[in-house]
Amino acid sequence: MNKLITLFLVAALSACATPDAMRKEAPMLELTSSRSSKVVAMCIADRWENAAFGADPVNFRPTSDGYTINCCLGMAVADVTDVLNGSKTRFFADWRFKGSYDEMVKECQ
Repeated sequence: MNKLITLFLVAALSACATPDAMRKEAPMLELTSSRSSKVVAMCIADRWENAAFGADPVNFRPTSDGYTINCCLGMAVADVTDVLNGSKTRFFADWRFKGSYDEMVKECQ
């Protein structure tokens, strides 16, 4: 039984993409906002952190042109960058996060 559980965990973890690998694919969402990148990024971080289903820590850090937020072991990532008159958000996630985390990203625009 232990070997079966170990095999399952190894298979599940090997299927997980890193944030950098997800960024090489098309984003699930690409949105623009009249709000600054800092305001949008802080909103996303707050929503993800306070989600009823979010038990994983949320990481929030500045980048050279905005902010990046990730959670759930890097399986949900939002890159928010400054653009003329506001910001642009690109959301990347494992398919399991569609319909929950992406809705919060939309609400923060």
